[in-house]
Amino acid sequence: MPPGKSTLVLPIKQLYVGEKSRPAGDPYYALDCREDDYAWCNATPDGQLIPAIHFEQLRAGLDDYRYLLTLARLARDKAGTAATKTAEELVTARLAAFKLGQRDHDALFGPDDWQLYRRNLADAIEALQPPAQAKVTR
Repeated sequence: MPPGKSTLVLPIKQLYVGEKSRPAGDPYYALDCREDDYAWCNATPDGQLIPAIHFEQLRAGLDDYRYLLTLARLARDKAGTAATKTAEELVTARLAAFKLGQRDHDALFGPDDWQLYRRNLADAIEALQPPAQAKVTR
């Protein structure tokens, strides 16, 4: 690694700290940070990392994508069951609500709706999973 460059790899729940992501003042004020960026996480005086709201929104969006993709794949692999029909309806109904060029997504679904939808996705994924095998302990 070249001198003067610092990298620290932490679990994804936190942050990859590189040369361009260190806060240089107020991380939410573009004129006070490097290259019109803001910090993804800020450190507290005791060294804890606090993720920025935008970073948490990105994380939630990636989780939503992974849930939808997992459910769609399970539904494809387990075609012909009642659980598959429910799964397909969950995926297609939500995706059909979005239109190309639409920007006000909060007008479609509020935070409470997303929480319920995520719970329904998780339940549908569990319904399509094979039954868990009980471990035999001796």
